[in-house]
Amino acid sequence: MAPSFTSKPVLSIASSPEIAKELLKTNELTFSARKHTTAIDHLTYNSSFAFAPHGPYWKFIKKISKVELLGARTLDKFLPIRSQELQDFVKLLFEKSRVGERVNVTVRRHWTNDL
Repeated sequence: MAPSFTSKPVLSIASSPEIAKELLKTNELTFSARKHTTAIDHLTYNSSFAFAPHGPYWKFIKKISKVELLGARTLDKFLPIRSQELQDFVKLLFEKSRVGERVNVTVRRHWTNDL
């Protein structure tokens, strides 16, 4: 990964979790200072804390999210559901491949329970 100096917006793609963590840790202010757009309002139903300006509220919500939403206890609680969803998905792919059908995984909203 080489540094890039530009004034244009750049999309960074991390090739490993370690690089992603470093990118987000090093550039936290850059990622948290996103411009607010109508698309964000539409996508988040006007209630997204993820796009809040960087400051005490954003830091507080980030901490709560990491502990309550992405903590080990919460992830373990939903492990049976995640396992069943993965099993159903692989089973569907297997059935479709057996009869030679294609599957467009970007269109199948019911795999995420229409979230």
